[in-house]
Amino acid sequence: MFPLSMSHQRDKFVGALGRIVSHAGRGCPADWSWIVPPMSGSQAPVFHRYYEADNQTPNFVNDPKATCRSLRGGPPAFP
Repeated sequence: MFPLSMSHQRDKFVGALGRIVSHAGRGCPADWSWIVPPMSGSQAPVFHRYYEADNQTPNFVNDPKATCRSLRGGPPAFP
């Protein structure tokens, strides 16, 4: 069954977070500003937690050389 509201989704996240920490022995990477709701955030159970904000790999990263080539209409990097 699908959750009916954001509070249900948040509760599922907190439950999954507890399972990750207890079984895998590691934290859950998350951006606090995206997890905590904008209104009444301090009432949410996710407000008073710390999350790892490290860059995970593999990841999509910006390639400045490729951006310059595409803007100039140049040839691809690999012929």
